[in-house]
Order: sequence, then C-alpha cells, then structure tokens
Amino acid sequence: NKTLRPKIETFAECFPRRIGMSDVDAIVEVNNKFLMIEWKARGGSVTRGQEIMFERLTKDNDKFVVYVVDGNPQTMEVTQFSRYHNNMVQRFPCPKEDGLGTLKAHIKRWVKFTAGEA
Repeated sequence: NKTLRPKIETFAECFPRRIGMSDVDAIVEVNNKFLMIEWKARGGSVTRGQEIMFERLTKDNDKFVVYVVDGNPQTMEVTQFSRYHNNMVQRFPCPKEDGLGTLKAHIKRWVKFTAGEA
C-alpha cells in the first residue's frame, strides 16, 4: 500500500486552507444506500477532520453509514468500532474472541435494513 497508494496530499493546494483529502478504506452501495469503513490500526485514531466529515456525511441522511473500526487489518482482529448514522455516533466494544463476527453481524443487519427486511 505504501508504494502503490496515490499521494493524495498533492491535491491539498486545490482546497481552501489546504484541506487534506481522506482516502476510503472500503465502501459499498446496496439499494442506493452506502456503507463506508475506515480502518484504524491499533494506536491509530480518526482525525478531527475525518470525524467532521463522517458527521456531516451522515447528518440527517439515512443513505450513509460509516463504521470506524479499531483493530489489526492484517489479522482482521476487531477490538471495537464506532458507527456514524443519522446524527448519532455509537461506540461498540467487541468481545476479544469474536470482534470481527460482531462487526459482520452489524453489517448484515444494515444490509437487511436497506433491503427492507428489518
């Protein structure tokens, strides 16, 4: 990723106050609704700019949900995650033995909801 990742900071000069662009770790569209995942490795955190973007993207908008996942992206261990949706940020600690399963269960519920099954 370090060698192939575009150097998006190059575009900062294009924006007011040299606002930095955010990369997207994962995004999916289901029935005209969008789920985005931002993964933060242990010790990493969401910047205030990202937090503002997630809040604004999901404010009064049922088309977007953003999950910020804390864990190890190589092993897919999930220690906790936060969900930004409709003016709310909810934090979910995960059981040590199956954090990934907990996150997947949330995503599956979102899919059912977007399909009108929930």
